[in-house]
Amino acid sequence: PLGNGRFIQVKEWQGELRVDIREWEGGVPTKKGISLNLMQFQNFLNGMSSAIEPVMKNKRAEQDEKFHLGAGVYITVTKDNPCVDIRKYWMNPPNKDESLPTKKGICLRPTEYDTLMKSRCKVEDLLPELKDEIPCYMNEDHQNQEGMLRCKMCNPDDYKNWL
Repeated sequence: PLGNGRFIQVKEWQGELRVDIREWEGGVPTKKGISLNLMQFQNFLNGMSSAIEPVMKNKRAEQDEKFHLGAGVYITVTKDNPCVDIRKYWMNPPNKDESLPTKKGICLRPTEYDTLMKSRCKVEDLLPELKDEIPCYMNEDHQNQEGMLRCKMCNPDDYKNWL
């Protein structure tokens, strides 16, 4: 439990291990939350320590922070709000330069974030596979721009749709 009816859960869905950060009501999970595959969760843990952790320690950011987890999911912390928002974004076709947040996601309050970081070891113990997870950007096919653009994790909106 993260607090306020929010839980982190490791589960298998459609043959893939996933980490769910979700709100529950009456013992049942709601739609409010996010489901991350192992690579996204590994990126989440890496992003928390490098990009978001300094912001959370100060409780106020000097600037907005946004960190890509893969497949259009981002962590954001704004300077006006000390919460960590984990949310799926959608690229707006008429305006290719702007991505818009969707309803798929969850915003963690600082205390919930702290609880998540304290339970990090438990999740890593449940998922020994997490140690072997390599971010897609370290794969050989990402050594050129076209390889990165074809990657569904780095570029979920597929660059060919915009040409």
